[in-house]
Amino acid sequence: MAIDKILKDEASEEKGERARMASFVGAMAISDLVKTTLGPKGMDKILQSTGRGREVTVTNDGATILKSLHIDNPAAKVLVGILILLFLFSNIKPFFFPMFFFFFMTINNFFCW
Repeated sequence: MAIDKILKDEASEEKGERARMASFVGAMAISDLVKTTLGPKGMDKILQSTGRGREVTVTNDGATILKSLHIDNPAAKVLVGILILLFLFSNIKPFFFPMFFFFFMTINNFFCW
């Protein structure tokens, strides 16, 4: 079976430096969104759903914020999944997030060259 038959028509493929930059941009966007909620002076975020109800939620919970995102970047999807687990099962969130982000970027730079 040919590879082009496996992928959907609207699928795209990125390789090399372009793939690494896409991963980096996705990780930085997630980092910028969530890092302002961390710590004793963490700020709340206002989330508005796009559905029929137009429900509004005010939260500073990282897992709630990340669950509400629609993400197209595959690397960012993996990062969000891991971060949701981290936020849900960690009591010391402010300390783990920067360490995890550094770990993710190190792994990303190692495998995507």
